[in-house]
Amino acid sequence: MNKIVLRAGASAYGRIKKEGFTPEMVSGVVAAAGGPKWFTTYGLVRYVIGDLLAGTTQPIGFLGSSVGSWQMAAALTKDPVASIDRLKTLYCETTYSDKPDEREVSEACKKMIEYAIDGQFETIMNHPNRSLQVVTARGKGLLSNPNKIVRGAGFAFSFLTNVAGRHHLSKTAERVIFKTKGELLYDIEDDILPTTSVELDKDNLVAALRASGTIPFLMAPISDISGAPKGYYWDGGMTDYHVSLPYHHDGIIIHPHFLPYVLPGWFDKKLPKRRRANEDMMSNVLLVTPSESYVNSLPRKQISDMKDLEFFGLDQEARISYWDEIAERSLELGEELKDLITSGELANRVLPYDKN
Repeated sequence: MNKIVLRAGASAYGRIKKEGFTPEMVSGVVAAAGGPKWFTTYGLVRYVIGDLLAGTTQPIGFLGSSVGSWQMAAALTKDPVASIDRLKTLYCETTYSDKPDEREVSEACKKMIEYAIDGQFETIMNHPNRSLQVVTARGKGLLSNPNKIVRGAGFAFSFLTNVAGRHHLSKTAERVIFKTKGELLYDIEDDILPTTSVELDKDNLVAALRASGTIPFLMAPISDISGAPKGYYWDGGMTDYHVSLPYHHDGIIIHPHFLPYVLPGWFDKKLPKRRRANEDMMSNVLLVTPSESYVNSLPRKQISDMKDLEFFGLDQEARISYWDEIAERSLELGEELKDLITSGELANRVLPYDKN
């Protein structure tokens, strides 16, 4: 059984077929939003940010949205593997009350972030060749209102206008990317949504990471982040769910992902056929995903997700055991990717990206 499937955009595909694949080709790593879905790709991300890129010296951008940004922050710590292991452990083992409120969930996520990065602010800020890029969405219009009911109407408005066109998201949300030194992985002038870039420092790192993972209706927005435009900040998945951007073409972007396709924004989940990332956006992306046969071999024959909380209900021990098994099984995906790269066989397994 092939446990992973590799799909590459036109530029990346042509280069890999001609030259093979080496870590020195990598200019970026991208991680999607998706909550507990990340346990399915934990082993892939762990291998990529740790073993694969450990000895590289070229500039590499690590861009993530929501929980993906937490994983990318781990890449800039002294020991990326230990950091992402800490994140996996606390994310998996955190328990909640029967009906958790916004404050309880927000505080739990803050603890996960702080536990993962382990106070390594200076290391993250001053990494010699890695840049952290954290995607958030700053509310505009109705989503800038302090009243919850008005903000709820704002999300409904965002969903409806997004159906008409993704560019309408700019009426209610502004993409704000918090970053350490180094250039963004894409040209902001080339994307359909405007981007504001804010420098990360020790005073706003945790707040930015929290904002990136602030799920509407489940958590309270993060406001007044140091050095950033005033306003309420929401989950980066609102503008960039699986993350699809016009990346620079000076290297390969590795995207470990839990699905065989990429949806640009959170509201596009209801429009999966219409809104899948096109070939132009994916040109230099190497998308690495679990195979259908691998997913069918998992407990319950599906990837982990937020619905697991409802499925297991108050049996939190069962849910923790399930998530832990999904995460441990995902190490097999990392091992297969490692074997393909070290053996030189990756070029023989890679397929051209097809948004359909």
